[in-house]
Amino acid sequence: MSLAINMLSEQGEVILQRHIAALSPYINRHIKRYGDYVVNLHNIPQPLEAAMNLPPEIFES
Repeated sequence: MSLAINMLSEQGEVILQRHIAALSPYINRHIKRYGDYVVNLHNIPQPLEAAMNLPPEIFES
C-alpha cells in the first residue's frame, strides 16, 4: 500500500493525512466465514511515515 501511495505522490497527486487515515490494509470483501487467515505477529511493519517518501508536514496535526 505504501508503494502505491509513493507512486501517486511521485506522479504529482496531492496526498493528505486525512486521505491516508481512511485507508485500511485489512480484507473487507470476500471474507470467508470459516476461512483460514494467517497473521504473522512476528513481522511488524515499519511506521507508515517511514515507509513512505512524503513531505513530513502532512503528518503534523
